[in-house]
Amino acid sequence: MAVVATPDPPVPSVDKAARVIALLADSDEPLSLAQITKSLALPKSTVFGICASLVANDLIERNAADRYELGARLVSLGRAYSSQLDLAEEFRRRYVEFDWPPTSTVILATLDEVRSVYLARRAGSSPIGHSTVGWTLPAYTTATGRAILAFRTEAEVSTLLARYPLDGASYPDGSSEAAFWGELASTRERGYSIDDEATVTGIYAVGIPIFAARGRAVAAVAMSNLKGRPLDDIFAHLGDLYDLASLLTHASGGIQPTHRPTPTPAP
Repeated sequence: MAVVATPDPPVPSVDKAARVIALLADSDEPLSLAQITKSLALPKSTVFGICASLVANDLIERNAADRYELGARLVSLGRAYSSQLDLAEEFRRRYVEFDWPPTSTVILATLDEVRSVYLARRAGSSPIGHSTVGWTLPAYTTATGRAILAFRTEAEVSTLLARYPLDGASYPDGSSEAAFWGELASTRERGYSIDDEATVTGIYAVGIPIFAARGRAVAAVAMSNLKGRPLDDIFAHLGDLYDLASLLTHASGGIQPTHRPTPTPAP
């Protein structure tokens, strides 16, 4: 099964909320409900509902003069975005220290609920187009997504499964929830995840998580290659992938809790 990335249509309510936030960001002063309504040419009741939802989520604030401005949560979101940029830069600085197999692609990805988001990559000579920076793919199937989810709490993963149930399209190599939990357990035991053509037909990948402070898995690095290529190169360089993940974990203020995988022959 080949995965093709297609843009989703915008959600009207989300689009309008984003416009409210952008308007407040561009303003030099807090804005009243009437000013926001006029600027965006939206019904007053619609703008009021959007603003109330944004206030409830700390994305904007309503001051004593009944005017709206950006909220404190946007500061933490901006800090998180900045840390991703820093991690991507650290990845680009560090991956050159290793002698990777020429055909293998090495990528850095983070998690957006149940989507793996590619932040940076070292492209190998084999054509693996799905790992383009900025693309998102199902975290249930990708090596990076599985590596991160395996080290998230059971409660957090259960919440994701409840909101985004597994199906044949998002988890083709075992659509049952039991199979998915089993894969996460195997990942923790091995210290690395495996994507054996689960995301894209003909692609094999392994992934190792990256941890931030308090032991939270925040990202992962993965190495992938065409299934027709010898996979021994991937497994011979598992230690290098682990060392790269450890360097990025250290840069994120965390400690790598997983063990360093012993290079083994390909399965």
